[in-house]
Amino acid sequence: MGTRTSKARYAVLTAGVAVGLIGLLAPSTASAAAPDGEEADRQELVSLFSSVAPEFFARVSPTVGPSSVEQLSSARSSRATDRVELPSEASEAVLVGNAEVGLAPQDAEHLGEALQLQSNAVAFVGETVTQVAVDKGAGLYSLASVLADESAGDRFSYDLQSPGNLLIEIGDNGGALFLDDDNVVGGAYAPWAVDAAGVEVPTHYVVEDGALVQVVDHIGGGFTYPIIADPTYYGESLISSVVTRNPAAGRELSVHTSTWWKTTATFGGTVISITVRNQVTDEFARITPSPWDTTGARQQVSCHAYYATLKDPWNIELWRPTVGEAATVAAACNPS
Repeated sequence: MGTRTSKARYAVLTAGVAVGLIGLLAPSTASAAAPDGEEADRQELVSLFSSVAPEFFARVSPTVGPSSVEQLSSARSSRATDRVELPSEASEAVLVGNAEVGLAPQDAEHLGEALQLQSNAVAFVGETVTQVAVDKGAGLYSLASVLADESAGDRFSYDLQSPGNLLIEIGDNGGALFLDDDNVVGGAYAPWAVDAAGVEVPTHYVVEDGALVQVVDHIGGGFTYPIIADPTYYGESLISSVVTRNPAAGRELSVHTSTWWKTTATFGGTVISITVRNQVTDEFARITPSPWDTTGARQQVSCHAYYATLKDPWNIELWRPTVGEAATVAAACNPS
């Protein structure tokens, strides 16, 4: 649950490069006194991400039209589109979005000082785990745990920080929703993990003691190290409202997407598009009363999210048959 869907997006490292990266986070790395130690760490981390997760450091360029730009300036703060200040300590949460949501790694006391990787990315090197933080822009922030070997463990916990008292709920598609009472104010996309040979590593979220925990099932799996495991979070809602168009019968819904969705959801290529489609389906299921939250309705929402992203509203018709994802898409989101 929650793993990436396309291995083709990652290049397989050559044997020589893989051998060099296996020693990336050896115990001596963090305390090396050589003058070029930090630069070596920087180059090897950037090389690892470039080889197996080339989109990780990329900043988001939202797709907007003139009307969306006007809506954006009037409906939400500039925090979500401006660059945020990268953390100076590993335990520091970076708050993003209107809800000012942030995740802070637990057990960060064993990590080193901030190492600038590039203008929007910083790393904190440890003996078996290195934490990497990336400002992706548009209110999206990524955190990655880089696992040196099996001794890194398989559970990576993040405290949810916000001015409000938020709760975490895991959605059916593997992402996390951040809740202020019953209102969805943000979330974390379904996690992913990949090893140094470009092989996907099984991973999923759980919630423990109010913290978001990424479980990475790598131990004993024969994977090539280092392994990258990442959650990406945001502090905005994706859906502004779900209302009935036929209240008496309750057979037709209008799903109104948020301004943040309209300006941000179309970035980044196939993998991100699938991820945000799944995330908006989870949010629909969370905020829609159970009589309306049907399998067919979710399939129509998913279809609209992918193929009618900027349409507003999405017209969801509960009387239509449930025919499956592929047939719903083939019917232009209106199966009959």
